[in-house]
Amino acid sequence: MDFLTPAQVLSIQQACWRAYGGQGGLRAPNALASALAQPRASWDAEFLHTPPAQAACYLFYINRHQPFYRHNQKTALLSALIFLRQNGYAFTASLQDMEKMARRLSKTSLAELTEFFSRHMSTP
Repeated sequence: MDFLTPAQVLSIQQACWRAYGGQGGLRAPNALASALAQPRASWDAEFLHTPPAQAACYLFYINRHQPFYRHNQKTALLSALIFLRQNGYAFTASLQDMEKMARRLSKTSLAELTEFFSRHMSTP
């Protein structure tokens, strides 16, 4: 599995603030490190999460930990989608489904996000 690096996620966040304005930059380095550790969690050399759950971890934990000054939700979603793409998965959700999920993101559990990604991704 090819996981995102902190530099990749910082680059995603910088692209967001260039596109949408506001203050860019990392507010809480430990919060970012914690969020990025979740998708790669393992036990006895086995990942704890399936690929849909790993994508959900990027979205859930980056958004929940708020490591950036602005655009945490956009960075979280783009990180999840880039993770899927760089591992050969296609994301198939409609724009309407994504908007509906984004409006509820702060009230959505990791399990619900995992289900969302399971329904809307195709395997390599």
